[in-house]
Amino acid sequence: MPELRRLVPAPIRALRWRLRWMASTESFARRPIRTTLRAARFTLSEMVGGDITFRTPQGLGFATMRNNFSSFAIFVDGARDPDIWRFIS
Repeated sequence: MPELRRLVPAPIRALRWRLRWMASTESFARRPIRTTLRAARFTLSEMVGGDITFRTPQGLGFATMRNNFSSFAIFVDGARDPDIWRFIS
């Protein structure tokens, strides 16, 4: 029998901790349905393959690879990974 890890795509496996994080955000507290739909949209984009491109409400454009938590956080919550932004600065 194939190992369960191989049967379940990585973006679906990542939901177990991504959703926990998402539920702790201010965006989720204010607009839970909208935030959940954004998480689902990002996850579906990851499953299709290829680069994921999007713009933040502030107009900042991103092209990212799959399985990138920083991009997931920006897409879903507008949150920026402080370590990444410290490096960029």
